[in-house]
Amino acid sequence: MHTAHHNHYRKIIFCMLIFSLMLAACAGVTAEDTEVHTIGILALGPSLEPVVAGFKEGMTEYGYVAGENVNYLYSGAANSNQELDGKLQEIMNNDVDLLLTLSIPPTLLAQQAVADTDIPIVFAPINDPVGAGVVDSLTNPGSMITGIRAGGFLPKELEWLLQIQPSTKRVFLPTNSSSPGAVQGLLQLQGAAEQLGLEIVNAEFANEDELLDLLANIPDDVDAIMMVTDSLILSHAADFIKAANENRLPLASISLSQVEAGALFSYGPEFVAIGKQAARLVDQVLKGTPAGDIPIETAEFFLNVNTKTAASIGLQVPDAVLEQANVIIRD
Repeated sequence: MHTAHHNHYRKIIFCMLIFSLMLAACAGVTAEDTEVHTIGILALGPSLEPVVAGFKEGMTEYGYVAGENVNYLYSGAANSNQELDGKLQEIMNNDVDLLLTLSIPPTLLAQQAVADTDIPIVFAPINDPVGAGVVDSLTNPGSMITGIRAGGFLPKELEWLLQIQPSTKRVFLPTNSSSPGAVQGLLQLQGAAEQLGLEIVNAEFANEDELLDLLANIPDDVDAIMMVTDSLILSHAADFIKAANENRLPLASISLSQVEAGALFSYGPEFVAIGKQAARLVDQVLKGTPAGDIPIETAEFFLNVNTKTAASIGLQVPDAVLEQANVIIRD
């Protein structure tokens, strides 16, 4: 009788022990799971919103749920450098774990702000991070920063233009002289044009009115129009498309959305895909890999062609080009 009683107690103690271990295990899991990461997002110009959308989508795929284990400090893109300063101050007033910076000005600004902290930065995208003075090296960025470069596609885009319209000699290129990205793009294109026997007709503008004036007065002796990445140019994509199609000129644009809206073709990175790529880098940093140890990645480039636009401006896109296109818009 006594033994049975004793066994009964042992069972109870054993069950209690198991139960407390289970509780401890659960507590351990929840403590880990509820570690909330705060990410500040800094962007200049609304054209990069798709990067933010792709980033949040990617973060969800990596198990970060907004409001549960991640909070985003983002009140929309800044429309001026002054506004950018204010937004960065708002972010830095919080206890932030990481900054995601979209394009060159926000990245350079964020670098100054975190210089005396251990807050890492992931940028997405910058065409030429070394040329822009953001990092010294692509393979070993160092100092708590990594990100995605999206440059190097413009020379190839010029080659695609030549394949689509072999008669091209002079390419009209509006550039914003105060935009570092546009200036870099111009230099790349001039180098590539020289090798291809083309001429880049550089048309500088300083504000919206000057840009619209350029598009209303496209020279008669140009064979095509190109867009470089710049927030003012991106916000006037519709005007570029209209001017190109009215003048029956091919337009080499920047992204799929512009080709869908009627541009002849685009070759370059896709912003949503860049956002998802950035999420993968951020996930690595949040899991403990120092940002400066992660080599800078290059965005994937996509060729998109609108054959309806080609027909409307009197062009036949060669099959060799269509076979390599990622997306073809036919109607």
